[in-house]
Amino acid sequence: MANKRQTSKKVASKASKQLSASRNTALMALASDLPAPILSEMLGIHINTAVEWVGHVKRDWAAYLAARGGDDDLDILSQGNSGHRE
Repeated sequence: MANKRQTSKKVASKASKQLSASRNTALMALASDLPAPILSEMLGIHINTAVEWVGHVKRDWAAYLAARGGDDDLDILSQGNSGHRE
């Protein structure tokens, strides 16, 4: 009997984790397309929570560009569409 309980708990825990992951994925998709106030009103979540979700998925390339460093990307752009470096 104890073995069945443990198995049931494991199954329930796994299902709960899968649902949580699915919920988070859906929230991320919505947050990437909607501003925080709309997301908050639409889902009935607090505005601060909506702002956090939007912040998680924001498309900010600044960190990427800073990590690359240098002006190599600007050099390519200034050469026109040829894409050749000299």
